[in-house]
Amino acid sequence: MEKIYVSTYDEVCKVISKYETDTISKFIIRRVDKEFGSKGTRPPVRKKKKSNATYKKLDCPAVIQVKHIVKFRDFKAAGLREGMDSRIAKKIRQLTMQGVRKRGEMKRHLDNFVRNEMFKDQKPPPTYRRRFYPRRKDLDYHISKAKLANRLATLDQDNVEAHIEQWKNRPRPCSTSGNARWYKEKTRRKVYG
Repeated sequence: MEKIYVSTYDEVCKVISKYETDTISKFIIRRVDKEFGSKGTRPPVRKKKKSNATYKKLDCPAVIQVKHIVKFRDFKAAGLREGMDSRIAKKIRQLTMQGVRKRGEMKRHLDNFVRNEMFKDQKPPPTYRRRFYPRRKDLDYHISKAKLANRLATLDQDNVEAHIEQWKNRPRPCSTSGNARWYKEKTRRKVYG
């Protein structure tokens, strides 16, 4: 593969994405952060190491980098473990918000999206490419995730209005029961029983 030089991170992501879609490959980039899982909180507890010998720390500029690249040439099964394309996941969320709930209907919409929008003037990818044609389990997962996000949306105006209507129609035991006068009298005197 030829060397490609880019100047921004977005261009790097685009080049990697294009290479992945063209060659049915997936790059896994792993960078371990010392504060992994504890951002915004107190620092993680670290064990103190006890040493019997005395050492003097020196500023050593040596760094070890290990890169491991595995390449499977002409291996069609590589597409079976492919991750879903982010545009497909976004489209699933969008269609779920529009009311598409059935798996078959979602597959038809996604097939149309892949053929007519993503690869409009190109040859569409084969149907075994899981990146563009997600499996049944993947569709179910993303549909349920989108439904849950819609249900738990706190800033969604429709949800707020629906909750207000539910709260208005909810029976209030103090004002609707025959014991309202008794309850008011007991709470005023703070005597129960």
